[in-house]
Amino acid sequence: MSGEIISNGLIGSVELEPLSAADCFLIIRCKHFQVINLFISRDGICQDLYETLLRCSKTVNVCELVAFENRDVAEDARGRSRLDWAVEFTRQGVDSEWGENDFNKVYCSCDTCPERLWLPVAASTTTLMGSCRFPSRGRLPVLTYFYTPNGAAICRRSAVHSLLQLVHVTPQVR
Repeated sequence: MSGEIISNGLIGSVELEPLSAADCFLIIRCKHFQVINLFISRDGICQDLYETLLRCSKTVNVCELVAFENRDVAEDARGRSRLDWAVEFTRQGVDSEWGENDFNKVYCSCDTCPERLWLPVAASTTTLMGSCRFPSRGRLPVLTYFYTPNGAAICRRSAVHSLLQLVHVTPQVR
């Protein structure tokens, strides 16, 4: 294992098992199923390491998650650009019944959806909030693909059809 780096966000749990008055066994279980066993011969150092790892394993801000590491880079090392949904939906010819919405700004409404969402324009904020608070949470009609010839829309959330009926949006939803 020498030389491996594990992101704080991948630490799932940390267990401390004292072996004797001076020796400790530290077990780090990662979210990607890697398990690291450390034998430390000094109890004081082991306790400090244990407390530090516990603090590091608790996410305080969504920006600290592994998914958001190196997010500022617009292009990756191979020169590939990140997907820009505004450009993509313009290319697809999305009609005026769908629009970009800042409803989920700072992930405050639905932590499983991105900040920038394309939602039915006819959907009120009250309807969208009700959809987020639904028992199976996070059920927003987030546009993923739009087929211009017949106005069909593919949304990435389930139970969208009932919400679209509430706001009387006419595109076909599949």
